[in-house]
Amino acid sequence: MNRSLIPAVCYMCLLVLGAPTAGSAQTQSDSAEFLAAADSEEFAPQPPRREFRFHRSRGERMGPDQWMQPVEEPGEVSGITEGFVCIDGTMLAAPYVLKWDEEQMTVNGRVIPKPTYNEYERLSGQALADELNFGSALWVDGNQSLLLSSGNGLSEFALLFSHQALGTAVPSEIVTDFLDVIRQSGEIGHFVERWGSVEVPGDVAGRLQTIVQQIELIEQQAAYARNATARLDSLAYPLTVFGMLMCVLAFGHLLAYPPFGFNAVLVAPESPIAMQAVVRSLALIAVLSCMDLLWTMLASQAGQMRELNPLGSRMITDPTTLIGFKFLATGFGVAMLFAVRRHHAAQVASWWMCMVLVLLSMRWVAFNSMFVA
Repeated sequence: MNRSLIPAVCYMCLLVLGAPTAGSAQTQSDSAEFLAAADSEEFAPQPPRREFRFHRSRGERMGPDQWMQPVEEPGEVSGITEGFVCIDGTMLAAPYVLKWDEEQMTVNGRVIPKPTYNEYERLSGQALADELNFGSALWVDGNQSLLLSSGNGLSEFALLFSHQALGTAVPSEIVTDFLDVIRQSGEIGHFVERWGSVEVPGDVAGRLQTIVQQIELIEQQAAYARNATARLDSLAYPLTVFGMLMCVLAFGHLLAYPPFGFNAVLVAPESPIAMQAVVRSLALIAVLSCMDLLWTMLASQAGQMRELNPLGSRMITDPTTLIGFKFLATGFGVAMLFAVRRHHAAQVASWWMCMVLVLLSMRWVAFNSMFVA
């Protein structure tokens, strides 16, 4: 290469390496826009979110992502026939008409006190309407507000004001339970002062009584299940021991007197030995069948089993019908086999029926032994 061209080539390389490209210019432009946006109000530090004074029955602090939301636009929900609303000692009758705007909220024309709201704390009207439609109870007294939902004080609220509606004395334990539920919600003095003078409208009293009836039904079912469990626990051990003895006796009998095979050749169907074997099989069938019935009823009432037999599952809730059906079916089968006990087919049928009931009883013994242990 000519030495005179070397400086020219080096100069051209420096020009190429030092010239800015279109991509680098675009990158510099994007960086400038990002820095400008970072200084704008959109990325400015935001004030911390404040907690709300409006509480549920358990005293939970409700954040802005839950049912208390800032009211953005005025709205109205009418035709609310569920739930309960009590404002300043007055129980409002349904249906409820809920209205809200930037300044206040009203239920059937009654204003929920403005101090409950400010620039940061506003109750979402649509969310409150949803709570009422689910049957919740809203109690407002001055600046104190209380929302009682299912499982969080609504049952105690219904028990308390159902007695109030009927004009009967409220048991002290109901008052104590309700105050315990709402105690964590803040001051309860306003409620203690107000609830005794609240007048309950007729439609509200009817809905309260419906809730009370549901509560009583649930309590009855729970008490029935507890009693059934206690009864099964008390009888589990003696039934298990008795079942083991009967299974051993029945299985030994079946092994000693099979009506087929080599034993059928040695023992004639009309022999006294064959007759005694049939009678013993039928007696064991009756005893094991009664034991199966008793175990089925005890376990089903305690909620520890589900009857798979379609016919039995319909009668399992009625012990009298189930016992009558079981005795009728078993008695008819045993009587029919006893009447034709001299025939070889009847002897084979009674042997197999006894075997099935032995296996069924062994299942109950194993099942019950697990709970006894």
